[in-house]
Amino acid sequence: AIAIPEMKKRGYGLRPTTGTLAAGGTLGILIPPSIPFIIYGSTVGESVGKLFIAGIIPGFLMAGVFMLFLGVQARFFVPEQFPRSAERISWGARLAGLRDLVPVVLLIGLVMGGIYAGIMTPTEAAGIGAAGAVVVAWLYGGLTVGVLRRSLLDAVRTNAMILFIVVGAQIMSFALVSAGIPRSIVAAINALQAAPYLILLLVVVMYLILGCLVDALSLMLLTLPVVHPVMIAAGFDPIWFGVVLVILLEIGLVTPPVGMNLFVIQGMAETTLGEVSWGSLPYVLLLLGGVLALTIFPEIALWLPRRLF
Repeated sequence: AIAIPEMKKRGYGLRPTTGTLAAGGTLGILIPPSIPFIIYGSTVGESVGKLFIAGIIPGFLMAGVFMLFLGVQARFFVPEQFPRSAERISWGARLAGLRDLVPVVLLIGLVMGGIYAGIMTPTEAAGIGAAGAVVVAWLYGGLTVGVLRRSLLDAVRTNAMILFIVVGAQIMSFALVSAGIPRSIVAAINALQAAPYLILLLVVVMYLILGCLVDALSLMLLTLPVVHPVMIAAGFDPIWFGVVLVILLEIGLVTPPVGMNLFVIQGMAETTLGEVSWGSLPYVLLLLGGVLALTIFPEIALWLPRRLF
């Protein structure tokens, strides 16, 4: 809502604008705090703190790759889509503008630091974060009855949606486990003696296909009861797989026909879904490259958690 009008005003091309925002928005579930990491950790019994820390290096690495890709595009391929700004802003003005970010940065540091230090559970940290956000809004003069009412209603809607998905997934998970399906799949794969990386390839392809049809949270909750035991039986680290899974979910957010980010950007930019999809396509390939890099170098995700835990 803020970036698109500003980028249009400055003359950026439609595809770089929509593609960058749609794909860049996916990094929010990889760089902590991340709802998918919380759901993954609570579903499979892994440490949410470890998952958060495991997502830091891959998240910033993908952000750097995105920026490098944009720089190469602007320099060598479609410079007309990336206008040079005539406006020059002094470093003093830039630093002065950062002052407004101090309360927000402190709030994020309090929430994330509390989780990493083991002082707070994710639920407690969320409560403190919500209370802190109310205080920050009051400090900036933006806390009104209307804003508070709208925030509470949005929170109720979001949580109701997630809880219904969780309930449905738990019912399906109970049915699958009662029928012995996960155990049968694991036994079948072990009987085939398939190579671990072949199993990983099949899982990636499955998520790429299903990600085009099912929203991210539903897809994760519905598939984890089957996929997680298979990956653990194949010898993959559960924290590493959590990071890979979130990247695959990111790809689902920018692939039609059910890519949620595509619909949001389409509505904001008042363009066609096809235009937004084409703008996002290069980032799908970059995210797949991220999965490949994590497969070849798993320490990208595992080094920091092992150093801190």
